[in-house]
Amino acid sequence: MTNHDSESAKAAELRRLAEVRVTPRVPGIAPSVDEMSRTLHDLQVHQIELELQNEELRRIQVELDAARARYFALYDLAPVGYCTVNGSGVILEANLTSTNLLGLARKDLITRPFSRFVFRDDQDNYYLHLKQILNTGTPQQCELRMVKNDGGVFWAQLEATAAAENGTFVCRMAISDISLRKEAEAARAVLEQQLQVAQKMEAIGHLAGGVAHDFNNMLAVIIGNIGLLLDGLEPDHPLRGNVLEIGQAADRSAAMTHQLLAFSRRQVLQPILVNLNELACGLDRMLGRLIGEHIGIHHELATDLGPILADPGQLEQVIVNLAVNARDAMPGGGRLLIATANVTLDTETAMAMGVAAPGSYVSLTVTDDGCGMDKPTAAHIFEPFFTTKEVGKGTGLGLATVFGIVKQSNGEICVRSVPGKGTTFQILFPQQVSCGDLVTPSPEQEAPSGGQETILVVEDEELVRKVTLRILGGVGYHVLTAASGVEGLRLFRSHAGAIDLVLTDMVMPQMSGRDFVTALREIRPATRVLFMSGYSGDSTEVRGILAPDTGFIGKPFRTADLVAKVREVLNVKKSLR
Repeated sequence: MTNHDSESAKAAELRRLAEVRVTPRVPGIAPSVDEMSRTLHDLQVHQIELELQNEELRRIQVELDAARARYFALYDLAPVGYCTVNGSGVILEANLTSTNLLGLARKDLITRPFSRFVFRDDQDNYYLHLKQILNTGTPQQCELRMVKNDGGVFWAQLEATAAAENGTFVCRMAISDISLRKEAEAARAVLEQQLQVAQKMEAIGHLAGGVAHDFNNMLAVIIGNIGLLLDGLEPDHPLRGNVLEIGQAADRSAAMTHQLLAFSRRQVLQPILVNLNELACGLDRMLGRLIGEHIGIHHELATDLGPILADPGQLEQVIVNLAVNARDAMPGGGRLLIATANVTLDTETAMAMGVAAPGSYVSLTVTDDGCGMDKPTAAHIFEPFFTTKEVGKGTGLGLATVFGIVKQSNGEICVRSVPGKGTTFQILFPQQVSCGDLVTPSPEQEAPSGGQETILVVEDEELVRKVTLRILGGVGYHVLTAASGVEGLRLFRSHAGAIDLVLTDMVMPQMSGRDFVTALREIRPATRVLFMSGYSGDSTEVRGILAPDTGFIGKPFRTADLVAKVREVLNVKKSLR
């Protein structure tokens, strides 16, 4: 019976009682005035009571409506989804938020098993979660992936507690979408891994760089004296073959030190504006010889490719190393694809790829259809001395060298690989705003014979200083030598007008080569300078990169290379006067 029916019944009863009172009890005798007054009074009192009851009912109705609104706001519009499931895991009740999370209307969600919306690989976690609730009777929480009705997957946190309704077990669950948090955690994990790798590479780089610096100085002495020996031996001299073999061994040693310096990012780079299309196509003949005829080389090059600022010699090393790595992954032959493209990265994509900042980049990809590799292997491929090849068939420095060169050139590199389907290396270099005139290396020329100018050689290693003196003195130059920057400044002041060129090492104790040159240019700004070093240390420009117009020769150098470079710097400077 409704409230309205109850009130109607009361009113009818009141009318009956009133009629009884006004009806004479004894036939023929009219009701007294007092009885009628009492009846009227009772009616008035009851009317007032009804009005009060109606007012109370209206107040209760208002409160009930407000409570319903609060319930709707707190339950249906809660920031988390609420579901009630029975002991069999069937959904009995759900709020609007849960229907939005799972992508189904409430009427369609009710009576469905909750496990229907749990990601397949996380089903065990879900059932373990329910078991813990049943066994402990205490609130439990877990994190798992859930599947929307349209197939979309999101990470959810379940917080559940057991309850009893009408003697039946139910489980009340709160569902929170934690996808953004999981994405942030994944991004942080990637950054932490990158930081660990960077710190590891930095530590190895410091060690390798120091060893390479000292080793390059020794090789400079060996290779320099080999050149002097060969200059003094007749072509048919019986010892000439022995000297040449020593030179070959020294060259191989020099190549290894260059790799050590490359992955440790301590090479001295001489960047110029480079078009990757031209550079890649120019390597076809050499790559063909390196990887063999059983592997086809293909190109997909962007026609409007922007320029990058990099050392072309080092870029060639990157492509060659990647091609050789691809060759080893395709022993039975295959396809090598070199592709370029202009790409623009937004903040989200840049972060996902580990790129420092969004913007315009030039992409270089090298793809093979070889054996591929699994994720654990791919995670270590850029580490120095890591190799999957047999003992004696690889140094483990090829990809580490690529990594170092790319990083030192302000680039980023990533790898995608599937076992049995091949590997793709993608390198991103910052695209230069304006192309301008692309600088290309000068064609190789025959080494000049020398000259009559005066050269000041500043080198802290005595043996390197001596062999440099003999090389330059042997082709006619007048050579002054200094063992330090301080001694070099003293000689420069006393011979300032006579010195045509200063040849200085970059890394020296007490005063670096750069500080030395800065000091002597305060004495004579137009001083011609040629830097030499096998290791950038901390004394070069940022990250070992020299300005494009800075003369530089790397250690160890051949006799002819040193003579040619000295002549080149002297001639260029003369043309500018």
